[in-house]
Amino acid sequence: MKLRGRTSGGKPVEVECSGGTITGITEIPGGGGDLPFITPGFLDMQVNGFRGSDYSLPDLSRDHILSIIRSLAASGTTQHTPTIVTSPADRILRNIRVIADLAEADADAAAAMTGIHIEGPFISGEDGPRGAHDPAFVREPDMGEFREWQAAAGGRIKIVTVAPERKGRSEERRVGKECRSRW
Repeated sequence: MKLRGRTSGGKPVEVECSGGTITGITEIPGGGGDLPFITPGFLDMQVNGFRGSDYSLPDLSRDHILSIIRSLAASGTTQHTPTIVTSPADRILRNIRVIADLAEADADAAAAMTGIHIEGPFISGEDGPRGAHDPAFVREPDMGEFREWQAAAGGRIKIVTVAPERKGRSEERRVGKECRSRW
C-alpha cells in the first residue's frame, strides 16, 4: 500500500507500507499543500481518560481501556501513559491490575501504553495544590503500598506523583529508583 501526504515540515512524500510496517518513504515532487499530514503518532504522558472512559472508574474494564486506546489513536496519539488519580486504595489496586492484565494479554494494547502513572494519593492535602482530587483519599507515601502496586502492575508503574511536603517523601527517592530500575 502507498500513501501520499506531507511531513510536519510540509514536504510531500509517498509512504510505502507492507503488513502494517513502513517499508519506504520517498520525497515526491511538487507542493504538498493539498495533501494530508503524515507524521509519527503523538505520545501523551498523562491520560486520565478520554471520550467517556477513565482509568479511575470504579468499574474500569478491558473495553474501557481499548476504547481509550482506539479514540486516542484516531486523534493521532499512538502511545500514552494511563493515569490513575487519588481514589480508594482498593480501586487503585484493582485498576492497576486491569491495565496490567490487558497489557499482558494484548501486545498492541501494551505497545500503546508506555507504563502506568499514579497521580495520587500521595499528593498535597491542601485546597488549591490538590486540584480536583478527593481529599478523603489523600495520604502519606507508603513504600509497602507502592510495592504492592508495582507487583500488581508487573513492573509497569513508571511515574508516581508525590507532593514535596508529604512526611514520607524520603521514600520518594526509593520509589523513583524502583520505577527507573524496571525500565
